[in-house]
Amino acid sequence: MFDPYWIPTPETTEPLLQSRDQAFITTWAKVRLGADLGWVRLQTDNALDSEDLSSLRQHTLLLSALSVLSGVIILGIFLWRAYFTVVKREHMFEVKLDETTQRLVQSEKLASLGELAAGVAHEINNPVGYVSSNLTTLQKYLAVYEKVLDAPEADSTAMAALKKKLNYAFIRDDLQNLMQETQEGVGRIKTIIQDLKDYARTNAAAHYVPADIHIGLKSTLNIARAQLKNRADVRLELGNLPLIDCAPSQIDQVFLNLIVNAAQAMPVGKMGLIHIRTHCNDKLAWIEVQDNGPGITPDVLKKIFDPFFTTKDPGTGTGLGLSVSQNIIQQHGGTLEAVSTVGVGSTFTITLPIKRNTAQG
Repeated sequence: MFDPYWIPTPETTEPLLQSRDQAFITTWAKVRLGADLGWVRLQTDNALDSEDLSSLRQHTLLLSALSVLSGVIILGIFLWRAYFTVVKREHMFEVKLDETTQRLVQSEKLASLGELAAGVAHEINNPVGYVSSNLTTLQKYLAVYEKVLDAPEADSTAMAALKKKLNYAFIRDDLQNLMQETQEGVGRIKTIIQDLKDYARTNAAAHYVPADIHIGLKSTLNIARAQLKNRADVRLELGNLPLIDCAPSQIDQVFLNLIVNAAQAMPVGKMGLIHIRTHCNDKLAWIEVQDNGPGITPDVLKKIFDPFFTTKDPGTGTGLGLSVSQNIIQQHGGTLEAVSTVGVGSTFTITLPIKRNTAQG
C-alpha cells in the first residue's frame, strides 16, 4: 500500500484477463497455490507484437509453401511409381494373356486333331492299301521280267512264244499304269501328312505372312474329307483374292472348325450341302461358309461364341471351337459373324483385312 510503484490489481474472479490500448497489450494472470496469492502482469509493446506477428506469419507462410511443395513432390513420385507399376503389370498381364490365348488355341487345335484322327487314318489307309497291292503285283511282274531276261538264247520265234506264255505284253503296258497309281497313292499320303503338319503347326502373332488362303482352304477340306463323307457335299465359289497377311495355320483352324461344325449339324440320313464363297474389295476379304442344315435357334445363336458352350453330347465337343475361332479372327483385325434361320440353315462370315495393320502387333 505504501509502494509508490504499486499498481492496482484487477478485481475479477477470472484467472486470466487481457486488455489493449494504443501502447501496450496488458495480460493479467492469477497465481494460485491452494489459495489466491496475487497477480502476474505482462505488458507487451504493440509495435514489437506486430513485428513478431509479421515474422511469424512470414515463417508460417514459408513453411506452408514448403509443405505444399514437398507434398506435391511426394505425390508426383508416388504417382510416377504407381503409373509405371500399373504399366508394367498391364504389360505383364498382356503377355500372360497372349501366352494363355496361344495355349488355348493350340489346345483346341489338338482337340480337333483328336476328333479327326480316325478319319485321317482312314484317308491314309486307302492309298496305303492300293500302294501295297500294287507293290505285290509289281513283285509278280518283276518275276516275269526275270524269266524273260534269264531265258537261254533262242530264236525270235521261241522268245515270242515265251513272252506270250508269260503275258509279257500285258505286263509291260500295265506296269506304267501300276507305277502311276503307286505314285499317286504316295503323293496322296504325302499331301495328307503335310496338311496335318501345316495344321498342327503353331503360328505366333509375329509370324504373319502374305498367304493364299485358297490353298489353306483346299488343304483343310483335304483333312476334313472323312468328316464330310456321307454328311455333306462341298461347293466352292472362289473369287480372285490377293495374298492376305495372316497366320495361315490359324486361319486353317478357323476353316476346319466351321466346315466340321456345318457337316456335324446335318441330320442323320440327310446329305447336306455346304457352300464356301470368297470375295473381296480393295481392303477387305470375305469368306462365307453356308450350310442347309437345321439352323440355330435365336437363344442358342447368341451363345455360340461363348467359351465352353456346346450343343453336342457330353464328351463329343470342347465348346471352344467357335470361341477360339472368333478370337483368332479378332487378333487378325477381322470379324466372325453368324446368321441362321431355323429350318433353312446357317451362314458364318469371316471378314479379314488384306493388309495387316502394324499397330496390331
